[in-house]
Amino acid sequence: MCKVGCGFFGTEKFDSFCSKCFKARCPEKFQEIASDSASVTPRFENTPKRAFSLASPKAQETKPSPESSTPPAPKKTNRCTTCNKRVGLLGSSCRCGGLFCSLHRYEKEHNCGFDYKSLERGFITMIVAKAYALP
Repeated sequence: MCKVGCGFFGTEKFDSFCSKCFKARCPEKFQEIASDSASVTPRFENTPKRAFSLASPKAQETKPSPESSTPPAPKKTNRCTTCNKRVGLLGSSCRCGGLFCSLHRYEKEHNCGFDYKSLERGFITMIVAKAYALP
């Protein structure tokens, strides 16, 4: 804790004062510490340096990128497709492609257009075919 008792934590760097109290009590030492910390070289000296040009943007040639020409993707809505209620993280997505609240998550409640019968029949035929293919 700070020597003054202000409630903040003091450090040995500031003689057990917090930075605010140290600055108020010893302004000349604070300037020395601040200048010492400013002269310290960064730890990551091998990081690649980026060159920035001061030339005007018109002088630089820019090629139109294909990414900027495409429109941005629409935001994913967090609303029930049937009642437009906000569902947040509790939304249930259906195989028909909609997002539904807790009331409309069942296929009968939102008039689901997905054909579950043909999907299950396809699974059954795959399982039967694998069973006959076994030696």
